[in-house]
Amino acid sequence: MVASTPTSDDFKGEVVGANGRIGSFLLRSVDDYATVSKDQVPGSYSQVGSPILVAVPATQISNVIDSTPISRRNDLIFVTNGIPSDFLSNPKTKIRYDGIDKDLVTTSVPHFGVLGIGSDPISNESSPPTFIHGKNAKLLDDILSSSGLNTSIVQESQEVDAKAIRKLLWVSAMWLLCHDSKIGNTDDFQPLTVKQVHEQRGEALNDILEELLPVANLLLQKYYPHNEEYTDKHLSVGEVSKYMQDYSFSMPTAIPNKMLAIDEFAQRNGNLLAMKKFIKQPIHEERIINVVGFIPKEGY
Repeated sequence: MVASTPTSDDFKGEVVGANGRIGSFLLRSVDDYATVSKDQVPGSYSQVGSPILVAVPATQISNVIDSTPISRRNDLIFVTNGIPSDFLSNPKTKIRYDGIDKDLVTTSVPHFGVLGIGSDPISNESSPPTFIHGKNAKLLDDILSSSGLNTSIVQESQEVDAKAIRKLLWVSAMWLLCHDSKIGNTDDFQPLTVKQVHEQRGEALNDILEELLPVANLLLQKYYPHNEEYTDKHLSVGEVSKYMQDYSFSMPTAIPNKMLAIDEFAQRNGNLLAMKKFIKQPIHEERIINVVGFIPKEGY
Protein backbone atom coordinates (compact mmCIF):
# COMPACT_ATOMS: atom_id res chain seq x y z
CA MET A 1 0.00 0.00 0.00
CA VAL A 2 1.27 3.47 -0.88
CA ALA A 3 1.14 6.46 1.49
CA SER A 4 1.41 9.72 -0.48
CA THR A 5 2.03 13.37 0.24
CA PRO A 6 -0.78 15.43 -1.31
CA THR A 7 0.37 17.52 -4.24
CA SER A 8 -2.56 17.38 -6.67
CA ASP A 9 -6.16 16.31 -7.07
CA ASP A 10 -5.17 13.05 -8.75
CA PHE A 11 -5.46 10.82 -5.68
CA LYS A 12 -8.20 8.21 -5.44
CA GLY A 13 -9.19 9.49 -2.02
CA GLU A 14 -7.94 11.00 1.21
CA VAL A 15 -7.38 10.01 4.84
CA VAL A 16 -7.85 12.52 7.64
CA GLY A 17 -6.20 11.39 10.88
CA ALA A 18 -3.71 9.02 9.25
CA ASN A 19 -1.24 9.60 12.10
CA GLY A 20 -3.60 7.98 14.62
CA ARG A 21 -4.18 4.32 15.39
CA ILE A 22 -7.27 3.71 13.27
CA GLY A 23 -6.26 6.26 10.64
CA SER A 24 -2.89 4.58 10.13
CA PHE A 25 -4.65 1.24 9.68
CA LEU A 26 -7.02 2.74 7.11
CA LEU A 27 -4.15 4.33 5.20
CA ARG A 28 -2.35 0.99 4.99
CA SER A 29 -5.54 -0.61 3.67
CA VAL A 30 -5.96 1.63 0.62
CA ASP A 31 -3.92 2.53 -2.46
CA ASP A 32 -3.06 6.02 -3.67
CA TYR A 33 -4.88 7.97 -0.95
CA ALA A 34 -3.52 11.35 0.15
CA THR A 35 -2.85 12.00 3.83
CA VAL A 36 -4.48 15.19 5.13
CA SER A 37 -2.89 16.82 8.17
CA LYS A 38 -4.50 19.29 10.57
CA ASP A 39 -3.33 22.34 8.64
CA GLN A 40 -4.57 21.03 5.29
CA VAL A 41 -8.05 21.21 3.76
CA PRO A 42 -9.89 17.92 3.29
CA GLY A 43 -11.15 17.51 -0.25
CA SER A 44 -8.26 19.43 -1.82
CA TYR A 45 -6.36 16.42 -3.09
CA SER A 46 -8.99 14.32 -4.88
CA GLN A 47 -11.86 14.83 -7.27
CA VAL A 48 -15.40 15.65 -6.08
CA GLY A 49 -17.10 12.39 -5.24
CA SER A 50 -13.90 10.66 -4.16
CA PRO A 51 -13.91 9.16 -0.64
CA ILE A 52 -12.45 11.05 2.32
CA LEU A 53 -11.84 8.68 5.25
CA VAL A 54 -11.99 10.40 8.64
CA ALA A 55 -10.51 8.74 11.74
CA VAL A 56 -10.14 11.41 14.42
CA PRO A 57 -11.12 11.78 18.08
CA ALA A 58 -14.73 12.84 18.60
CA THR A 59 -13.54 16.26 19.74
CA GLN A 60 -12.06 16.96 16.30
CA ILE A 61 -15.02 15.95 14.11
CA SER A 62 -16.52 19.44 14.02
CA ASN A 63 -13.15 20.90 12.97
CA VAL A 64 -12.93 18.42 10.10
CA ILE A 65 -16.43 19.25 8.87
CA ASP A 66 -15.85 22.99 9.24
CA SER A 67 -12.65 22.81 7.18
CA THR A 68 -14.13 20.61 4.43
CA PRO A 69 -15.63 22.50 1.46
CA ILE A 70 -19.42 22.23 1.37
CA SER A 71 -19.24 20.47 -1.99
CA ARG A 72 -17.12 17.67 -0.45
CA ARG A 73 -18.90 17.09 2.87
CA ASN A 74 -21.02 14.19 1.62
CA ASP A 75 -17.78 12.48 0.53
CA LEU A 76 -16.70 12.19 4.19
CA ILE A 77 -16.57 8.68 5.67
CA PHE A 78 -16.54 8.80 9.47
CA VAL A 79 -14.80 5.91 11.26
CA THR A 80 -15.18 7.50 14.67
CA ASN A 81 -16.96 7.37 17.98
CA GLY A 82 -19.96 9.62 18.45
CA ILE A 83 -23.65 9.79 17.56
CA PRO A 84 -24.10 10.82 13.91
CA SER A 85 -27.20 12.93 14.58
CA ASP A 86 -25.11 14.78 17.14
CA PHE A 87 -21.81 15.34 15.33
CA LEU A 88 -23.38 16.09 11.91
CA SER A 89 -24.88 19.21 13.46
CA ASN A 90 -23.00 22.35 14.37
CA PRO A 91 -22.35 22.18 18.15
CA LYS A 92 -23.14 25.88 18.53
CA THR A 93 -26.30 26.19 16.44
CA LYS A 94 -27.50 22.55 16.73
CA ILE A 95 -28.38 22.82 13.03
CA ARG A 96 -27.18 20.30 10.45
CA TYR A 97 -24.02 21.45 8.68
CA ASP A 98 -24.54 22.92 5.20
CA GLY A 99 -23.92 20.33 2.51
CA ILE A 100 -24.53 17.35 4.80
CA ASP A 101 -27.21 14.87 3.71
CA LYS A 102 -27.65 12.14 6.35
CA ASP A 103 -28.55 9.62 3.67
CA LEU A 104 -25.37 10.32 1.67
CA VAL A 105 -22.57 11.09 4.12
CA THR A 106 -21.07 7.84 5.38
CA THR A 107 -21.10 7.12 9.11
CA SER A 108 -20.19 4.04 11.09
CA VAL A 109 -20.20 2.48 14.55
CA PRO A 110 -16.77 0.80 14.82
CA HIS A 111 -16.49 -2.45 16.75
CA PHE A 112 -12.80 -3.23 16.52
CA GLY A 113 -9.65 -1.99 18.18
CA VAL A 114 -6.23 -0.83 17.01
CA LEU A 115 -3.95 -0.76 20.03
CA GLY A 116 -1.04 1.10 18.48
CA ILE A 117 0.01 3.09 15.44
CA GLY A 118 1.04 0.60 12.79
CA SER A 119 -0.72 -2.28 14.52
CA ASP A 120 -3.28 -4.52 12.89
CA PRO A 121 -6.89 -4.28 14.08
CA ILE A 122 -7.98 -6.74 16.74
CA SER A 123 -11.37 -8.40 16.81
CA ASN A 124 -12.87 -11.87 16.51
CA GLU A 125 -15.89 -13.64 15.10
CA SER A 126 -18.00 -12.99 18.21
CA SER A 127 -17.54 -9.21 18.00
CA PRO A 128 -20.54 -7.08 17.08
CA PRO A 129 -20.16 -5.89 13.49
CA THR A 130 -19.07 -2.40 12.54
CA PHE A 131 -22.32 -0.83 11.33
CA ILE A 132 -22.04 1.37 8.24
CA HIS A 133 -24.48 3.68 6.45
CA GLY A 134 -24.19 6.10 3.54
CA LYS A 135 -23.24 6.34 -0.10
CA ASN A 136 -19.72 4.94 0.49
CA ALA A 137 -20.86 2.16 2.82
CA LYS A 138 -19.77 -0.56 0.39
CA LEU A 139 -16.30 0.95 0.04
CA LEU A 140 -15.75 1.07 3.81
CA ASP A 141 -17.26 -2.40 4.14
CA ASP A 142 -14.70 -3.71 1.63
CA ILE A 143 -11.79 -2.03 3.44
CA LEU A 144 -12.73 -3.45 6.83
CA SER A 145 -13.87 -6.90 5.74
CA SER A 146 -10.62 -7.38 3.80
CA SER A 147 -8.89 -7.27 7.20
CA GLY A 148 -11.23 -9.91 8.58
CA LEU A 149 -13.48 -7.51 10.52
CA ASN A 150 -17.20 -8.10 10.96
CA THR A 151 -19.30 -5.50 9.15
CA SER A 152 -22.96 -4.76 8.50
CA ILE A 153 -24.36 -2.20 6.06
CA VAL A 154 -27.60 -0.66 7.32
CA GLN A 155 -30.12 1.12 5.14
CA GLU A 156 -31.38 3.85 7.48
CA SER A 157 -29.47 6.56 9.31
CA GLN A 158 -31.70 6.06 12.36
CA GLU A 159 -30.32 2.56 12.80
CA VAL A 160 -26.75 3.87 12.92
CA ASP A 161 -27.81 6.35 15.61
CA ALA A 162 -29.42 3.53 17.60
CA LYS A 163 -26.28 1.39 17.39
CA ALA A 164 -24.09 4.40 18.24
CA ILE A 165 -26.12 5.11 21.37
CA ARG A 166 -25.84 1.46 22.39
CA LYS A 167 -22.07 1.72 21.96
CA LEU A 168 -22.18 4.97 23.94
CA LEU A 169 -22.92 2.83 26.99
CA TRP A 170 -19.71 0.87 26.38
CA VAL A 171 -17.45 3.89 25.79
CA SER A 172 -18.98 5.71 28.77
CA ALA A 173 -18.99 2.89 31.33
CA MET A 174 -15.98 0.74 30.54
CA TRP A 175 -13.25 3.36 30.94
CA LEU A 176 -14.66 4.25 34.34
CA LEU A 177 -14.75 0.66 35.55
CA CYS A 178 -11.28 -0.06 34.16
CA HIS A 179 -9.75 2.90 36.01
CA ASP A 180 -11.85 3.11 39.22
CA SER A 181 -9.46 2.27 42.06
CA LYS A 182 -12.17 2.52 44.72
CA ILE A 183 -14.07 -0.65 43.83
CA GLY A 184 -13.12 -3.63 46.02
CA ASN A 185 -9.50 -4.15 47.02
CA THR A 186 -7.57 -1.01 46.10
CA ASP A 187 -4.11 -2.09 47.27
CA ASP A 188 -1.57 -1.71 44.45
CA PHE A 189 -4.37 -1.00 42.00
CA GLN A 190 -3.57 -1.30 38.31
CA PRO A 191 -6.10 -0.40 35.59
CA LEU A 192 -8.06 -3.42 34.43
CA THR A 193 -8.49 -4.66 30.90
CA VAL A 194 -12.01 -4.59 29.49
CA LYS A 195 -12.14 -8.39 29.81
CA GLN A 196 -11.15 -8.19 33.48
CA VAL A 197 -14.00 -5.75 34.16
CA HIS A 198 -16.51 -8.38 33.06
CA GLU A 199 -14.74 -11.06 35.06
CA GLN A 200 -14.07 -9.10 38.25
CA ARG A 201 -16.58 -6.23 38.31
CA GLY A 202 -19.72 -7.75 36.82
CA GLU A 203 -21.96 -6.46 39.60
CA ALA A 204 -20.65 -2.91 39.26
CA LEU A 205 -21.14 -3.11 35.51
CA ASN A 206 -24.74 -4.28 35.87
CA ASP A 207 -25.43 -1.52 38.39
CA ILE A 208 -24.28 1.25 36.06
CA LEU A 209 -26.07 -0.34 33.10
CA GLU A 210 -29.35 -0.52 35.01
CA GLU A 211 -29.00 3.20 35.66
CA LEU A 212 -27.86 4.26 32.18
CA LEU A 213 -29.97 2.10 29.86
CA PRO A 214 -33.14 4.20 30.43
CA VAL A 215 -30.99 7.29 29.85
CA ALA A 216 -29.78 5.88 26.52
CA ASN A 217 -33.37 5.16 25.47
CA LEU A 218 -34.34 8.71 26.35
CA LEU A 219 -31.39 10.08 24.42
CA LEU A 220 -32.50 8.29 21.25
CA GLN A 221 -36.02 9.65 21.69
CA LYS A 222 -34.45 13.11 21.74
CA TYR A 223 -33.30 12.57 18.15
CA TYR A 224 -36.37 10.62 17.02
CA PRO A 225 -39.29 11.76 19.19
CA HIS A 226 -41.90 10.33 16.83
CA ASN A 227 -40.21 7.07 15.88
CA GLU A 228 -40.43 4.33 18.51
CA GLU A 229 -38.87 1.73 16.21
CA TYR A 230 -35.35 2.80 17.15
CA THR A 231 -35.67 3.34 20.89
CA ASP A 232 -34.04 -0.03 21.79
CA LYS A 233 -36.56 -0.18 24.64
CA HIS A 234 -36.81 -3.93 24.12
CA LEU A 235 -33.19 -4.35 25.19
CA SER A 236 -32.69 -5.54 28.75
CA VAL A 237 -29.67 -4.95 30.92
CA GLY A 238 -28.73 -8.58 30.33
CA GLU A 239 -28.85 -8.19 26.56
CA VAL A 240 -26.83 -4.98 26.57
CA SER A 241 -24.37 -6.57 29.00
CA LYS A 242 -23.91 -9.46 26.56
CA TYR A 243 -23.31 -7.00 23.71
CA MET A 244 -20.70 -5.22 25.82
CA GLN A 245 -19.07 -8.51 26.79
CA ASP A 246 -18.92 -9.67 23.17
CA TYR A 247 -17.25 -6.40 22.21
CA SER A 248 -14.84 -6.44 25.16
CA PHE A 249 -13.85 -10.07 24.64
CA SER A 250 -13.06 -9.35 20.98
CA MET A 251 -10.12 -7.23 22.23
CA PRO A 252 -9.54 -8.67 25.72
CA THR A 253 -6.21 -6.96 26.45
CA ALA A 254 -7.48 -3.45 25.71
CA ILE A 255 -7.44 -0.82 28.44
CA PRO A 256 -9.39 2.33 27.47
CA ASN A 257 -7.26 5.45 27.33
CA LYS A 258 -8.23 7.51 30.38
CA MET A 259 -6.95 10.83 29.04
CA LEU A 260 -8.73 10.36 25.71
CA ALA A 261 -11.96 9.53 27.55
CA ILE A 262 -11.67 12.72 29.60
CA ASP A 263 -10.88 14.71 26.45
CA GLU A 264 -13.99 13.24 24.78
CA PHE A 265 -16.11 13.56 27.92
CA ALA A 266 -18.74 15.78 26.29
CA GLN A 267 -19.22 13.28 23.46
CA ARG A 268 -19.28 10.28 25.82
CA ASN A 269 -20.52 10.61 29.39
CA GLY A 270 -21.66 14.18 28.82
CA ASN A 271 -24.31 13.01 26.35
CA LEU A 272 -25.79 10.83 29.08
CA LEU A 273 -25.44 13.42 31.85
CA ALA A 274 -27.34 15.88 29.67
CA MET A 275 -30.42 13.77 30.49
CA LYS A 276 -29.97 13.88 34.27
CA LYS A 277 -32.66 16.53 34.70
CA PHE A 278 -35.02 13.76 33.58
CA ILE A 279 -33.25 10.71 35.05
CA LYS A 280 -30.90 10.97 38.03
CA GLN A 281 -27.55 9.19 37.65
CA PRO A 282 -25.92 8.89 41.10
CA ILE A 283 -23.91 5.75 40.28
CA HIS A 284 -22.64 7.25 37.04
CA GLU A 285 -21.63 10.46 38.80
CA GLU A 286 -19.93 8.56 41.65
CA ARG A 287 -17.83 6.54 39.19
CA ILE A 288 -16.78 9.74 37.37
CA ILE A 289 -15.71 11.40 40.63
CA ASN A 290 -13.78 8.27 41.66
CA VAL A 291 -11.77 8.31 38.42
CA VAL A 292 -11.53 12.00 37.50
CA GLY A 293 -11.92 13.67 40.89
CA PHE A 294 -14.76 15.90 39.71
CA ILE A 295 -17.51 15.95 37.09
CA PRO A 296 -16.48 17.94 34.00
CA LYS A 297 -19.18 20.42 33.04
CA GLU A 298 -18.12 21.36 29.51
CA GLY A 299 -20.25 20.08 26.68
CA TYR A 300 -23.63 19.36 28.27
